[in-house]
Parts: sequence; C-alpha cells; structure tokens
Amino acid sequence: MLEGAVQKGAEGVALTSGVWPDTNSAVKRVAHLLSEFHERHPEIPLGAEIYTEERRDLIRLREAGVSELKLNVEAATEALCEKICPEKNFEAVHSALKEASSIFERVTSNIIYGLGESDDAVIHEAERLADMGVIPNLRALRITPALERRLRDAGTGPETPNSARMLRLAEALKSILEKRELTTSGFRTMCHACGACDIQPFIDF
Repeated sequence: MLEGAVQKGAEGVALTSGVWPDTNSAVKRVAHLLSEFHERHPEIPLGAEIYTEERRDLIRLREAGVSELKLNVEAATEALCEKICPEKNFEAVHSALKEASSIFERVTSNIIYGLGESDDAVIHEAERLADMGVIPNLRALRITPALERRLRDAGTGPETPNSARMLRLAEALKSILEKRELTTSGFRTMCHACGACDIQPFIDF
C-alpha cells in the first residue's frame, strides 16, 4: 500500500497503530514497516500515531526514520480520560509526550471535545501540551447512536459541538500557539498536514 501511494505521488506517509496484542508489539510492527520503507524512500517524511508510555518505543520509532509523532491524550481532563479510556494512564501519556518533544521534529496530540468538558478545560489542556512543545489537535466529537449510548453509560455527557464552539476553540488554540511561537503549518504528515477533519489554525484561518 505504501509503495502504491508513492507511485501516486505521496509526499508524506504516516501509520496509525492499534494496541494488539500489546502496545509494545504494535509499536514494533509500525517501526519495522516504516524502517523498511525509509530505506527505499529516505526523502519522504514519516509520521506515526501510536500509543506508548515508554521511551524505548519512542527511540525505536525515531531510529526507524519517523520525524513526526502523534500520541493522544484523548480527553481534556484526567477524570474524563478515566471514564472513556480506563486502561490509559493520563499522566504517563503526558510524560511520554514531554520525552517525545525532545526526540522528534514535531509532536502532536488529539484532544477530543464534546464529552461534557468546559471550554476552559480544553484550553487548559491545550496550554499544558503547548508548554511541552506539543501541538494540540482539537477534534470535535462525532457521535453515532451506538457511541452516544456507550459514552453515556461511561458517565460522560456527549454532545456534538456546534460550529460556534469549534471556531471559538480553534481561535483559542491559535492564540496559545502564537504566544509560544508554535504553529500547525510545519507538519508534513498526519492531521495537521491533511486538514480534512479538523479546523487547523494557521492553515484554515
């Protein structure tokens, strides 16, 4: 698939992993694939969206040629993260992101909003990430009936964000990044480069 993408003119490549059978194995598979691809196409920038809490996984990906990393905090608060991702260690992810910011050229992290959090909570988390040199990607929750039931059963208050909230938070993110001399426009892979799903400061406005 990657070779086919190159033949069609791909200017960047990124892989997203799951966590099966465990996070370490998933990262190893991504690193193996991208390492082989990088040997054939060293000119093409590589991104990886993975889940890990371990520095060794970050080093493995960097040695494979990955220059851009996405490691998602998912929710704006630890309390919400515990409800929607009970096996995820919210603080450990932040520690890994801080490590990653010194290893990779660019690091990003999704903050999903629409789970019942306040705007202030989203902004606070975005500031926390930006202070580490991590570029937040604000992702409005997209709700299906099945997902809504699961989220309500987990104790959250899911609601599809309206356009006013989406624009308000995107503008707040732009201000956060400007104050820290950061930008979304330098990415060559993944969400900030694509821009199809989310409002991207510096690119969309």
